Order: sequence, then C-alpha cells, then structure tokens
Amino acid sequence: MHVPDAVEPVVGWRCWRLRDSPEGFALISACRPVRWQPGRPLEASCEACQAPPGRGCTCGIYAAAEPRLPHAYLPPHVKAADRIRTQAILGYDVVMAVGLAALWGAVIECEWGWRAQFAYPTSLYVPTGIRHFRRSPAGVEIFDSARVASALSDLYGVPVGVTWSLKPEALILEACAA
Repeated sequence: MHVPDAVEPVVGWRCWRLRDSPEGFALISACRPVRWQPGRPLEASCEACQAPPGRGCTCGIYAAAEPRLPHAYLPPHVKAADRIRTQAILGYDVVMAVGLAALWGAVIECEWGWRAQFAYPTSLYVPTGIRHFRRSPAGVEIFDSARVASALSDLYGVPVGVTWSLKPEALILEACAA
C-alpha cells in the first residue's frame, strides 16, 4: 500500500503567459509552450523518466517557494506595470499572470521550491494597466485588466485579482489578505 507523504498539496508561486484563441484565454507556461487546460490538472511528462519528476532529471512542473523567482521571468514592461499611468496595449503573447499553483503526486523539494507530477493554479494576479485587443470577424473586442481577470476566473474556476504591482512584496501582501 502506498501512503502519500502529505495530505494537502504543496502550494508554490509561478508565472504564466496568456494566450488568446477563439476558445478564449489560456494559461501557457512561461518558459515552455505548455498549455494549462481549464478544469484539468497539468501532468508532467518526460522522455527520459518513466515517472516524472525524476530524481536524476530536471523534469516536472516547477513552482517556487516565494514569488521572487517567478518574478525574474517576467518581461521588463510587465515588471514595470505598477508605473504605467495609461493602459499599455499588449499583444497576444505578452500579457502575463503570476499566481499560486497546487502541486501534488510525486513532489521533489529543490533549492528554490518544488518539482511535481501534477499541478493546477489556485489563484492568479494580472497587472493593472493592461489592455488586450481580440480581433474577430465581428470586429475588435477590448479586454482591460478587470475583464482579463474575470475571463480567467470563469475559465479556470480560481480567484483572479488585478494588482497594482507584480513585485514580490506586493504579491505576498495580496496573497495573505485573500
């Protein structure tokens, strides 16, 4: 009989890119073109390991113990979102989200956080001051920060906040207040 090491999932910080498609927004891993399907956990895969995350491998779904590491992956204009006074027009692959993800299954603790077999977002934050244009045959639809947050919340079934800053200190305060 296999008894898990923990009853509750490990929760860590990540960042994602947002992609837009005719089906709506989707979370995409920041460093790899991996789509996080709404309502379904992401499962790690690896060509070298039979059961990721492998001890002698770098595979698995990563999450950091605190938001400073994911913050480093954000493009400079997204890091500066708290200084934007007018809305910035962002393209399809530029809008970013930062948030917390639950990790479970096989989980390996690493120097900065964890690598896991399964993951799903538990809460997300998008920066204020963004504007996304969705083009369709019917015309152009405009999504501001609040509308992007609402669409993501409806799609993934998790709380999505609009934050004045994606700086790690601000995210920690907002996560503690939630």
